Amino acid sequence: MRLMKSEEIFIDVKKNEDGKYGYINAQGKVIIPFEYDEMYMQLFRVDLKEGIEYLKFFISLKDDKWGILSYNGKIWIPFEYSAIEVLENTRGQLLKVNDNFQWGIVDFIDRKTILPCYFEEIEVYVFGDSAFFIVEEEAFDGNKKGIYDFRGEILPSEYDEIFIHDEKDKIFFTVQKNNKWGAFDHNGKLLLPIKYDDLIPAETEEKIYLEALIDDKQELLELYI
Repeated sequence: MRLMKSEEIFIDVKKNEDGKYGYINAQGKVIIPFEYDEMYMQLFRVDLKEGIEYLKFFISLKDDKWGILSYNGKIWIPFEYSAIEVLENTRGQLLKVNDNFQWGIVDFIDRKTILPCYFEEIEVYVFGDSAFFIVEEEAFDGNKKGIYDFRGEILPSEYDEIFIHDEKDKIFFTVQKNNKWGAFDHNGKLLLPIKYDDLIPAETEEKIYLEALIDDKQELLELYI
């Protein structure tokens, strides 16, 4: 599908007498038919050969399902979601989507599913070109958290808490399981065993240290990442 540049067409939102939404251009030509229950214009950042463009797309509701239309009326993201959220911290490239009360992640540009609609909740953290997804899954003893990136699973959903840290240009995770804390690097390699009562990054100028508490004793532990 050809992506049209933002200056190629001007589209104005309209609502007809039946309460349905559609879009027409400046010449009065119907570009998107009046058959949608809700519709919102959203600018998305797209990298073209000519440079970066911010293009208009339309997040729309039809038959109780949300999807996204391009401004020539073609379906860009199919109408199969009960909710769509644009993740602004990903420059609009990623969408958080919901189906049957479960959340997933879709790449808006490539229109690929990054994470299926399987999770109770998803938090997204972006560092440069990297993104990490802390997910929650339902378990018999309460929701458990895991972490993914674009490549797939980094840590399984078996932790009570996960925090992402960016220290000295290094990404690592502290995790809690059964009231004990440990640490992993951004690839899921164990850095510190899950045996500490608390782990907090220490403010230092060069190396990465964690303030650890174990058996009422404090330690200063260096992370080798």
